[in-house]
Amino acid sequence: MSNIEKAKEMWKQGAIEINAVDKNGESLKQYDSVLAHDGCEWRIGCITYSAIDENFAAHFEESWISFEDLNEIEKLNDVIALEVLGWEKVETYWGKDGKAFHDMPIKDFNAINYASIVLDQLNENGRDVRVKTENGYWQVNIDNNDYIVEEMFGIAVCVAAINAVRGN
Repeated sequence: MSNIEKAKEMWKQGAIEINAVDKNGESLKQYDSVLAHDGCEWRIGCITYSAIDENFAAHFEESWISFEDLNEIEKLNDVIALEVLGWEKVETYWGKDGKAFHDMPIKDFNAINYASIVLDQLNENGRDVRVKTENGYWQVNIDNNDYIVEEMFGIAVCVAAINAVRGN
């Protein structure tokens, strides 16, 4: 079986455990959205099987992080929930002040799909948030800093929010 055929078979398996953890000790799965710093800004990538490395890797727009170095990345959903939304883990749910949001299981939360809540929270925290679209690309401006130009609204918002909250 060629590397490409093997990769296709792995991709078909969906969100499987990959026997690796992020820098916070959280178990990683194929297709998890992850976060890494490229020396300039925080970037969002995805865990997928790499036909080149013949192992799982975190793939970003212009680079990847190999399996051996996955402990340098963070799960996007955890960073958005904890650092941007101010939530906490309450057993198997996200919550606040020790009380679980029973409609928000940790395993079901996808930060990219909650971009409008992320923007609302930044605004509630006193951040000046502006969003515009131009030629099919989203630009998110937080506190007069242009953070991202991206085709997908949710990714643009998450990257901008993390860079703003972490001061990049």
